[in-house]
Amino acid sequence: GYAKNISQLLPESNISKRSIALMILSGDETFKDWLIVNLKPDAIRKIEELRDEAQSNFKEPMSHKISRNRIKLAEEIRKQVLEKGTPESGFLLQRLGKWTIHPVFGIPFLLLFLLGFYEVVGRLGAGIFVDFLEKVIFNRYLNPAIEKAIKVIIPVVFIQDMLVGQYGIFTMALTYAVGIILPITATFFLAFGFLEDSGYLPRLAVISNKVFRFLGLNGKAILPMVLGLGCCTMAIMTTRILETKRERVIATFLIALTIPCSAQLGVIFGMLSSLPMRAALWWAGSITLVLILSGYLASRLVPGEKSDFFMELPPMRLPSIGNIIMKTLSRIEWYLKEAVPLFVLGTLALFILDRMKILRWLEELASPIVVNFLGL
Repeated sequence: GYAKNISQLLPESNISKRSIALMILSGDETFKDWLIVNLKPDAIRKIEELRDEAQSNFKEPMSHKISRNRIKLAEEIRKQVLEKGTPESGFLLQRLGKWTIHPVFGIPFLLLFLLGFYEVVGRLGAGIFVDFLEKVIFNRYLNPAIEKAIKVIIPVVFIQDMLVGQYGIFTMALTYAVGIILPITATFFLAFGFLEDSGYLPRLAVISNKVFRFLGLNGKAILPMVLGLGCCTMAIMTTRILETKRERVIATFLIALTIPCSAQLGVIFGMLSSLPMRAALWWAGSITLVLILSGYLASRLVPGEKSDFFMELPPMRLPSIGNIIMKTLSRIEWYLKEAVPLFVLGTLALFILDRMKILRWLEELASPIVVNFLGL
C-alpha cells in the first residue's frame, strides 16, 4: 500500500517508518523540516506524489479515513479481549441511548427535553414556587413582620426606607433574590443536574453537531453553551474543551452575547410567567435568531481552522437523586454567595437614585421608549 511505499523512502529514525508514513498520508506537517534535512529532493517529491495519489482515491480527507480505520481496529481488538454482559434492566436505557443520537429519532427527544425543561423551570419554578414564596411567604408573612420590627427597633425614617421601603433591602432585594429568582434558579439547577447524571448531555452534543458546524463550531460547543445557562464564567472556562483558538473565541463570543445565566433566566422566566406561551416562544426565537446570525458571521470573520468532532458517549443511566440534590445545593450556595449581594447593591443604588430624585428623571427620560413604544 501507499504507507509501505512511503516507508521504503524514509530514513532510519527512533520512530517507526510506518508511523511517519501514516502521518504524512494524514497531511501532518510535523515531519516536513525533518524530511528536508534527511532526504534528497527527489525522495521528498516522490513521497508527495504518493500522498497526493492516495488522496485522489478518496473524496474525504485521508486523515478522516485513517482515524476511522484506527477506531475500527481498536473496536475489533476490544471485542476480542472484553466480554461485557448486558443486564436486562439496562436494555431499555441502551436503546434509549441509541435513539437519542439518531439523526431522525433524536429530534423528538431533543424537543421533549426542551419541553420538560420549560415545564420544570418555567411553570414549576417560575409559576408555582414563585407564587408561593413571593405572594404567600414574603408578601403575606415575612415582609409585614420585618417592616413592623424595623419600625419599632429603628426610629430613623431614612434607614427604615432603606431597609423596608419601596427600594428596601428586605422588601425589594431579598424578595426578588430569594422569593422570585431563587426558586427559578433552583429548579434550573435540578433540571441541569438530571441532564448531567443521565448521560444525555454528550448526546446533545452529537445531535447538535450539524447545527454548530454552521456556526463555525462543532457539537462539543453545546457543553459550554448549556453550562452558560447556569454560569457564564464557568461556561467560558469550559470552552477549553474546544480544540482550536478560533472555536474558543467564537464560543466565548456567543456565550457572552446570547446565553443568559441562571440569574438572568430567573428574571426572564419571572417576567414571562405572567404572559402567554407565545411570549416565551417569541423570546426564545429571538435569542435563537441572534445566536444563529452572530455565529454565522463569526464563523466567516474569525480566522483559523475547524477541528474534527470526536465525543465519548457514556451510557445512559438513571440519575442518582442524592447526586442531583448535592449538586443543586452546592449551586444554590454559590447563587446565595455570588448573586444575592449584587441584588442588595443594585437595590441600594436604586434607593440612592430615588432619594436624589434622579430615578424619577430617568423614568421620564425613558418614558417615550419604555411606555409609549414598548408598552411597559
